[in-house]
Amino acid sequence: MTPFVPFNLHRTILISAILRLALIVYDEWQDSRMVVRYTDIDYSVFSDAADLVLKGNSPFERSVKEAPKELDSKATSKDIPKDEKH
Repeated sequence: MTPFVPFNLHRTILISAILRLALIVYDEWQDSRMVVRYTDIDYSVFSDAADLVLKGNSPFERSVKEAPKELDSKATSKDIPKDEKH
């Protein structure tokens, strides 16, 4: 049986802060050396939402960019073959 290890809030906060800072430093190092930066759309969405929250606004007030109309026409149901049975 494993001995009980008491929970230490200060140690937990210190370790989590050190890990977070290490990840931030690694992220900055990685972004400065990679040819293609992290470009996932979620990064932009979450960054914009965080900026709005820091300014005291709701992240749901963020403007939404629509897809180009050319893309809409390519994704219509007319391009999907119809089943003969329906």
